[in-house]
Amino acid sequence: MQCFIGNRLQGPWDTDPLCLARSALLSRGKSTNLNCQLRNFTIESQHNPEAAVKNAGVHDIDDMRSYFFGTGAGEEFKSWTFREEDTACSAQANNGQWILLAKREGNVNLWHKLMEIWQAIIFIEALRIARDPATGKPYVTATELASIRVVFEDDRTEFLDDWWAVVTGNTPLRKADLPDGCYANVIIPLAGSSSPFWTLLLEGREHEVCRTTTLIDAFVRRILTHLNITPRPEIDVRADSVVTIIDRKKTRKFRNLDVFVARLKEKHPRARFSVVDFAALSLLEQVKVAAAVEIFPPVFPSLGFRHVARMRGVAHFVGHCMWYEAWDRVVHGVAVPEGWTPPESEAGWQEAEWTYMTEDDFVGLVDAAIGKLPGSSGRFAFSLVLEYSELGNLAHFLQTNEDQLYIEERIDLAYQVFHGLATLHDAKICHSDVEAQNALVFAKENGGFTTKISDFGAS
Repeated sequence: MQCFIGNRLQGPWDTDPLCLARSALLSRGKSTNLNCQLRNFTIESQHNPEAAVKNAGVHDIDDMRSYFFGTGAGEEFKSWTFREEDTACSAQANNGQWILLAKREGNVNLWHKLMEIWQAIIFIEALRIARDPATGKPYVTATELASIRVVFEDDRTEFLDDWWAVVTGNTPLRKADLPDGCYANVIIPLAGSSSPFWTLLLEGREHEVCRTTTLIDAFVRRILTHLNITPRPEIDVRADSVVTIIDRKKTRKFRNLDVFVARLKEKHPRARFSVVDFAALSLLEQVKVAAAVEIFPPVFPSLGFRHVARMRGVAHFVGHCMWYEAWDRVVHGVAVPEGWTPPESEAGWQEAEWTYMTEDDFVGLVDAAIGKLPGSSGRFAFSLVLEYSELGNLAHFLQTNEDQLYIEERIDLAYQVFHGLATLHDAKICHSDVEAQNALVFAKENGGFTTKISDFGAS
């Protein structure tokens, strides 16, 4: 058995294990057995200084952490046995089959489910790229990929069961339906909650998002292809906006939603509004609804899907609702109860029956999202206020300071322009008129210079 370790930049786990077991004996109602003895890297390192250096960062199976809802390689191996026995299961005697054992979380959250599938795909792709040092060939060839079957450890029926077919192209099985036998290769994938997109979802700070979105773009393409959905081309701009408003029926329902929608219809007579119960839509219909606005609890440290939306080039707006006491004071003029202070946490917002927002806040948020849509019927008049650059544009600055600038300062100015352009391109903006005259130079308070791109008239 070989286990690989993915290092984390940050998060509750410093490394994420994923493993490939060979010649594993699977029997229904019994633990999986691997015909080998596990190495104890801790003991090896304690008795051998050279081994300590070689084994740095390598974890014993007992030290592999548990992930959300008891998942991950460490949890999987708790039901395995590792002992050398005189059996007919070996590298020379097996059925030649590949399986991927999926130990699923068992909850009904769509994001959790997607991360499980995505992490399985990533491990498969890693095995197709990496080469086995024993053979010099990829761990998984194209032919072997076509034969891999995803096998659920559980007997549950979940709403994304058929989506697992995107991992290898084959319909998944349940372990209870798997014939007993000696399986040549058993893949133990990354846990769904090991995805760095969990960190991206939960973190509460703004930062530059990834400039290369190869993994998420490939994953989205796989899912849409599986669902037989053709994305609308970017050049297909509609004159009239289509706005879908989610009307929850059990928890987090909006007070006065009908009033909010009526006002939006008055402001945008050409837009087509529909108010739907999301739970009543089929999964396919839900996928086709593009979300542009998120309503958070009054206190919510996470940025939610903001970074994911930016990576996908989707305009994204976030608003916060209010605590009932604050809403009642603003809307009805009722004094807040004596001694009441706003909670400092979400305080069970997922189970709350009602969501409270003022009419102006709700309408203003949706208003902004409509106005951002290409070809939108919403129109806004903006006044753009810019800083005054006492040092002038970059062309003038370089000409008048030709003999006074160090080469390092020139390189830094150029780098700042390139960095600014990269940020624009991430936001799908093409400047179309990049030249030194269209970059302004500012002096920093602590010395040095800052360059800012200007003149977007051709964008």
